[in-house]
Amino acid sequence: MCGYYYSNITSPKNTDNLKRRGPEGWNTVENDLGKFGHALLNTIGEKVSQPLQTGKGILLYNGSVYNAKPRNDTKWIADNLSSNINECIEFIKTLNGEYSLTWVTEQFVIFCSDTFGIRPLHYQHNQGLTTASLFDVLDGDQSRCEPNIIYVYHRINNLIETHNNTEWNLTQGVSSWDHTWEAFDKAVFNRHDNSVYGVSGGYDSGTIMASAIKQFGVVTCVNNVPNGEHNILAKRHKINPIQPVAYENNPTKVNVDKLFDMTDNDELYNTMATFGQSAYINKWMLPQKRKVLVTGEGGDEIYSNYGYHGTKIRPHSKTGGYFPEDLSTVWPWHDDEQILTKYVGRAEAVGGYWGIELRLPLLDRHLVQAWLNTSHRLKNLEYKGWMAQYMRDHDMPFEQDKKAGYGEKFKYTELLKR
Repeated sequence: MCGYYYSNITSPKNTDNLKRRGPEGWNTVENDLGKFGHALLNTIGEKVSQPLQTGKGILLYNGSVYNAKPRNDTKWIADNLSSNINECIEFIKTLNGEYSLTWVTEQFVIFCSDTFGIRPLHYQHNQGLTTASLFDVLDGDQSRCEPNIIYVYHRINNLIETHNNTEWNLTQGVSSWDHTWEAFDKAVFNRHDNSVYGVSGGYDSGTIMASAIKQFGVVTCVNNVPNGEHNILAKRHKINPIQPVAYENNPTKVNVDKLFDMTDNDELYNTMATFGQSAYINKWMLPQKRKVLVTGEGGDEIYSNYGYHGTKIRPHSKTGGYFPEDLSTVWPWHDDEQILTKYVGRAEAVGGYWGIELRLPLLDRHLVQAWLNTSHRLKNLEYKGWMAQYMRDHDMPFEQDKKAGYGEKFKYTELLKR
């Protein structure tokens, strides 16, 4: 998790919160290409100071990608970007992870967030271009980079063009979960780095917990949801200890209004989630100098769309969890009302506030693609079927056909069984 800004027209109005995102170093550069600032939190390979200048351009980068060769993603990305727009676009399309980047050359600037917009990036385009990781860096009208879009700013005519990033294959011809499970285990493996796992009694975090235990043995799991899940959590605790963090009303004195000013995300006012995540970051991560938090965000949005067999469990569900023979008629359903962006953005903002990196294996691009390619019949057999069978196969307790986790007054919604 890092924070950065770039501008060829102005200086940022505020960098205090950018520095919170990257507590391991703050660096600024000003030259003929513009003004640059970067706050560093290093999690992969050797520390590489940014902005990182090569003979072809200057890179600002935030996040982690997991297909870097060798495994230092910052330097690898900079070495593979060039002064050719098409080459840059094609390279960015290969990236798999949670990231945002700004690549500045004499002729153009390329900037984007990742496929699902996990790492935020805002921009301002008037007489020039400014990009920044946080909303509060920019003064005046601005836009947030859309997920799965690559932006190209042309200096000579002050115009922006856009390109799609991931092109999804919506063929549903695979009749087993094998490829999905393989991609999932790799997604968890790639995101493990002395990590802390936030778990509840639900499917998403339970499946991640099962994979992490299988691959790494005992892992650090934390939970602070006090109601509705004791039975399942007690069973899971016997497999791998789950560290409880007592929920209190803002035990760490998080300034929610300040968080909102940083990100412009009203989901932060779900204080049960915001304060809860802050509590275990402060108790289990900062004192032990752990940098990576792995959670299950994205599972509801992608793999069930908040429903099952056509029954909606949230009003914003597009499909009710029923996946048709022609996915192109409904995909991408997670973009509706920006629900995924808001929910993931809440967790990402809290992590950034404390200088912690959030990683989300359920939104791994290769995993989502493998799941999309499974048959519609297999998808519709049961609620989050690939997760349910994975947990059965790995003896991970769960309550079938129930969604558990944060909700109004810590209650969960039970699905209508068909």
